[in-house]
Amino acid sequence: MKRYIYAIASTVLLAAVGLVAAPSATATATPTVVNCVGDSVGTYDPGVTNVAQTLEVEGHDEASCVSLTHPTLTSFTADYSGEVTKSCATLFGGGSGTQTIFWNGSSTMTSAWSWSSTSTTVNGTYVLTVTGPITSGVLAGSTLTQVVTFVTLDLGACSRPGGLTGYDAPSTWIFSGL
Repeated sequence: MKRYIYAIASTVLLAAVGLVAAPSATATATPTVVNCVGDSVGTYDPGVTNVAQTLEVEGHDEASCVSLTHPTLTSFTADYSGEVTKSCATLFGGGSGTQTIFWNGSSTMTSAWSWSSTSTTVNGTYVLTVTGPITSGVLAGSTLTQVVTFVTLDLGACSRPGGLTGYDAPSTWIFSGL
């Protein structure tokens, strides 16, 4: 009788461990390919004011990266520029564009992506989320999500002569889906 009870208990324990340890057949997690942390720095010309006007935007993204699947991708830089019509009230409206990423300081190892952006305010801090597909080059077929957190943005400059002329904001980039 004791052996029978131990056999049942062992079978139940193994079955329970199997249920806990076995991955769900319906789980469809998208693996993260590369995680990057850095800064997004940009300028506005003329400065952004409370009155809508056409502005030239120029900026630079720079990040350090880690990846288990692509350990040779350790950093990148990416410049951006364009013309927008904005005021301080519409500064964080949606947008779209393209950008080329240069990996590890190389001019030949690149990724091109097409992005669109949305924004929100979290506890008084503007958070810009930029997402889109990598359309060619390194990691083609993956999706990039960039989150820029404007923790030190001086919106009071919108009311001063010259307006808000730039930003320097921490940013994260997640390349996923391959």
